[in-house]
Amino acid sequence: EFRLRRHDGEYRWILNIAMPRFDQDGSFSGYIGICIDVHDRRLAEEQLHEYEKAVEGVDSIITVIDRQYRYRIANRKHLSMHRKTKEEVLGHHAREVLHGVFDEVKETLDECFRGNIVRFERTVAFPEIGERDILVSFFPVGGSNGIDRIVCMGHDITDRRRAEEALRKSEVALRLAIEAGRMYAY
Repeated sequence: EFRLRRHDGEYRWILNIAMPRFDQDGSFSGYIGICIDVHDRRLAEEQLHEYEKAVEGVDSIITVIDRQYRYRIANRKHLSMHRKTKEEVLGHHAREVLHGVFDEVKETLDECFRGNIVRFERTVAFPEIGERDILVSFFPVGGSNGIDRIVCMGHDITDRRRAEEALRKSEVALRLAIEAGRMYAY
């Protein structure tokens, strides 16, 4: 791959594939090949690499899924919680990565591909750390042909949910204690 200046002055990335040609006597007679403009693909790959760098430091589960339901990005948090490597996730269909859960979330992915932001909570069983409550958000990302990717963000809300439940139980206990105290005050 190399950059080539086009007739209008714009530089574009070009993929050149060529083979040497030889005459009957074995002498070199030149090359035969093809040049393909890969500029848009190259820019998309660079942009994807920038996205990957941006999501690595975030303490949320972040993935990007394309229209074919294949993972394009999976940050460290996603990989560590699922106990997977990048090779086991990137480029793979969501059905392979999510196992039995894909059929449950496909409808919400499709809703997002129609241009809607989708949020929901679900309990997810992770290897080694067990069940966690996750707030999931799907965000549509547009490309040259409409919405072509979804950014999936997951926030672990297990500790917050447990704290809310403990607070609710203590409020109930306090209310019962107050009511019991009123009964004995008469």
